[in-house]
Amino acid sequence: MDNGAMIRRVRYALGYKQTELAKAIGISSQCLNYIESGRNAPSSKTMAKFWKFVDEKGLRDIAEKRGGNPAIMHVYETLPPEKRGIVDALIKSFAAEYLLDNDNKE
Repeated sequence: MDNGAMIRRVRYALGYKQTELAKAIGISSQCLNYIESGRNAPSSKTMAKFWKFVDEKGLRDIAEKRGGNPAIMHVYETLPPEKRGIVDALIKSFAAEYLLDNDNKE
């Protein structure tokens, strides 16, 4: 999978529109459209901003975008930061596994 297709899949998994992600990582919507469609390759600077954005989102943003359960969010928020990091890593791992599983089905 190329970087553009991967960005598109992660964006979908996080529930973001192209305009929202483009604004968050500091590029134009047209630029993101070209990257996702394979018309242009993302620069290393854009990829770094993209991964920083994904790393900062964690469970809270995913849950809020997907209509998360308030009780689960409360438990998450009461965890010490190091425990939140573990939970975030698990979720990202499961998300990556999900994306790979779906790639194999196509």
